[in-house]
Amino acid sequence: MSVNANCTKSANVSYSLNEIRKTIYVPLLEQNFSFGSSMTDPVWKNAAKIEDFAPFSPADKKDFAKSALSLFRTHTHLILGWYFEIPAADRLYPAETANPSPWHGDLAELHFGSIDPDPRLLQLAVGITGLTFDSSGNNLWQAQTFENENGWGAEVRIPTSCLLITEGGIFFNFCRCDMGKSEFQCWSPLRKRFHEVENFGELLFCSYNETALLRSGTAPASTLDRQAFEKLRNAWETPAQKVIHGPYLSAPDQTSVCISWETAGKVPAFLEYKEKDSCDKPTRIYSSQAHGILASETHHFVKLDNLKPDTVYQYQIYTLTPVIDTPQNAGITRFFKTAPGKEQDYSFFCVTDLHSNANYLSYALSSPQAQQSAFHLLLGDNLSHAAGREALFNGVIDPIVAVNQKNDSDIPLVFVRGNHEQLGVFANEYFSVMRHPSGYTRYAFSYGKAFFIVLDSGDDKPDGPTRPLFSNNQLLAEEKEFLAQVVKSEEYRNAAYRIAFIHIPPLTEQDIQYDLIQPLAQAETPLTVMFSGHWHDYIRIDKNTPEFSQNTAPRVVEKLKTAAPLPFTRIVLSTDNALFCKVTEKALELEILSVDPQKTVISADKAVFSR
Repeated sequence: MSVNANCTKSANVSYSLNEIRKTIYVPLLEQNFSFGSSMTDPVWKNAAKIEDFAPFSPADKKDFAKSALSLFRTHTHLILGWYFEIPAADRLYPAETANPSPWHGDLAELHFGSIDPDPRLLQLAVGITGLTFDSSGNNLWQAQTFENENGWGAEVRIPTSCLLITEGGIFFNFCRCDMGKSEFQCWSPLRKRFHEVENFGELLFCSYNETALLRSGTAPASTLDRQAFEKLRNAWETPAQKVIHGPYLSAPDQTSVCISWETAGKVPAFLEYKEKDSCDKPTRIYSSQAHGILASETHHFVKLDNLKPDTVYQYQIYTLTPVIDTPQNAGITRFFKTAPGKEQDYSFFCVTDLHSNANYLSYALSSPQAQQSAFHLLLGDNLSHAAGREALFNGVIDPIVAVNQKNDSDIPLVFVRGNHEQLGVFANEYFSVMRHPSGYTRYAFSYGKAFFIVLDSGDDKPDGPTRPLFSNNQLLAEEKEFLAQVVKSEEYRNAAYRIAFIHIPPLTEQDIQYDLIQPLAQAETPLTVMFSGHWHDYIRIDKNTPEFSQNTAPRVVEKLKTAAPLPFTRIVLSTDNALFCKVTEKALELEILSVDPQKTVISADKAVFSR
């Protein structure tokens, strides 16, 4: 049976510290049986059997008395029956009080739970005298205990409607508590406490073969038993703390950069960094630390501040092992170079409107121009539809990471949100994967001699009563206020070059984005150039003219005739264009690269903006 190694659905992510995560298939048997027969009804002969109990903790090597658990199900209930060998003289009974408790005598605990997609825990307990406990308070189940000269046991009947069965199973553990001898046994070994859902085994309500098909997508070639299924499942399961996407750098600034990565499951994480080849102790930065604890998350994001210019740093990622919280090196050591000093030359590289074209993205970023650039910029519409976080990773981030790892250099990313990033149920995932430390999708930063402005153009259609999901009018109004402050700042005014990026270009006065960029149009210190995408055609409009340049796509000229003049040049990249820009002491040198279907790179246009 082949298994998709990249399958990280919730049932295939393991938080367990046990070498083998135990499972047991619970057979469906007839409903007509005698409940409370002290396990003498013939139906118990066909039930699943569990006898492989272990001490509460693997560190405990005691040999305990024999325990046995049997399970089956009907169409409406899960039925469990157990028997503990224990001489009558060693049994502990709760004292008769006004409020007797199962915890004051020998008892069994039953734990049902789940991790994803709906974390929860149901704890049930049955004492030797029949006293019960239900953490949900529902008490919709029944238990009947029995004793004989060799031990005691019980039958329990639980409505399956009380259980959260996900992808064919439910996390489960069964614990025996001999209170008089302070001896505790569990079906699935634990580490610290009885409530570790992470280390529970699992009850399967589908056969081993059906569960394998459900979770791996491939049917087994032969009939699986419990041992074969557990071995196979261990092969396809991914440890929760494993890094499955990234790391990738973003939001480069003159003295800072951000690093992100994704783990298979929700775990705490941190990063350590220092200058490359330095003997200094590395600096540790936690992914999410608040309210006295580290947060368990799948997406991890840190910002490194006070970095030296033009310096190579190395970093390593650590995750905390579930339950025991032991730092574990993820085995990832990466390097990156910080922003150049203000007098140094550098270049940057930009693509737009990928619409999930991962092959083009990989090829473009592998070009010599991209690899010599200080940062890469994605100008929006990376996907056609916000189909979830995995779509952003598979279609955008993973191809970029693969190129970086191949060339052993982490080149930071700058993200510009496009209108297609607003479409779909999972549009909000953009803010996790492509987040900026400011918390906004518009921001500004200095990098060497240049000052950059990243704007969010919103949607390409106006807000209205038929589009209640969108509030772009408010977004653009707040952004306009931000822009008005930016153009007054010393960083903007004193920069050698001022460059803006916005996905939807303001071409005519009727464009929604035209009002947004008025602070730039009216700024005392003019913008050098603005870059956009969206049209899927190449467009160039030089400053202070309504005319399109001769390289502009004929379709655009025919449709718009002329543009609204602005005091800066506007360049709109097509889907097969890439921008390569050199920032030098004397000029801003632009080259528009065109990638044809034969994957050859040619120069489609050039421009020079002198200081």
